[in-house]
Amino acid sequence: MCCIEASWPEDYKKYIEKFGTIKVKSSKIYEQLILAIRNRFFFSTSCYSVRYKDAQQVISTLLKSIDRDMNYIYNDQSGMF
Repeated sequence: MCCIEASWPEDYKKYIEKFGTIKVKSSKIYEQLILAIRNRFFFSTSCYSVRYKDAQQVISTLLKSIDRDMNYIYNDQSGMF
């Protein structure tokens, strides 16, 4: 998860800091990915149970969403530039 967070584009991170996550959908989709991956395993609290199919679907949705969000950020209507 830290690799994904570290690879967010700089302009995306600046937009989130300045305007928040209301207008961008990828941050909510990323939260769904965290929920699909970080499920405590019933028998051991140090292990996680990953909902593999959910995670795959959310990852593909996240990739599409970040493209749309970056187009919005670079658009004149976002107020970023």
